[in-house]
Amino acid sequence: MTFEHGFLIFYAALSLYSCGITWQAQRVSYPLFGMVPADGYVAYHRFYSRSIPLVVIVPGFACFLAPLVLLIARPDTIPLWTALLNVALGLTSLLVTVALEIPRHTR
Repeated sequence: MTFEHGFLIFYAALSLYSCGITWQAQRVSYPLFGMVPADGYVAYHRFYSRSIPLVVIVPGFACFLAPLVLLIARPDTIPLWTALLNVALGLTSLLVTVALEIPRHTR
């Protein structure tokens, strides 16, 4: 197996993992925010925010930036347009996360 194909497998696994984490957050974590009493919410959210970097944030940002590696180390069997589309989608997701989602969490 070449590096390019190994990276493609890694990128697919990373994408599936990130998708699963996103669904878990949307369906479980975020709804739980509303169940925390007002007087304990700040402490709860601080704990949540300290607990997620290795599980959510690092893989998420790796998933946003991995398409750049895919563009550089693209196997010949992967059309250029699909690699460019992946880069565009990854950078769009990164922009939405940084511009919209992180400020929402901060509030």
